[in-house]
Amino acid sequence: MENTSVARFRTVLYERAEGYANTRKEVINAPPWDQSIVKGSGDMISTVEDLFLFSRALFSNKLLSAKYMEIMFTPSLPEKDNYAYGWFVSLPDKHTGSINGFSAILTHLTDDNCTITILSNLHGVKTIGITKDIKKIIY
Repeated sequence: MENTSVARFRTVLYERAEGYANTRKEVINAPPWDQSIVKGSGDMISTVEDLFLFSRALFSNKLLSAKYMEIMFTPSLPEKDNYAYGWFVSLPDKHTGSINGFSAILTHLTDDNCTITILSNLHGVKTIGITKDIKKIIY
């Protein structure tokens, strides 16, 4: 993974995507802000290729043993869309990553060892619906 990092407000990254917002009348530039204040997933920068490598390493037990994978994916908040340790264990109906000009989702279909990753530089893209449509094509 060579194109994944924590966002730094003052760091200029070559080919970094600009974020956009839809006002329902027009698409505008998303207001700039310091992503590092949100910590966790909100301040990560990555590419589809790097997230594929991450998913492949994670689900082949290269990053964590099977024991810790089981712990990581055991829902700790089942009433909250089966939320586990930083992950939804099943595709949620309403929540994915979206932050000031960007939308993202990484879905791993464990039965088929298939990963679907959607990254958009438009805030509020319905990534869950797109993921469900892709799953319909796959199955």
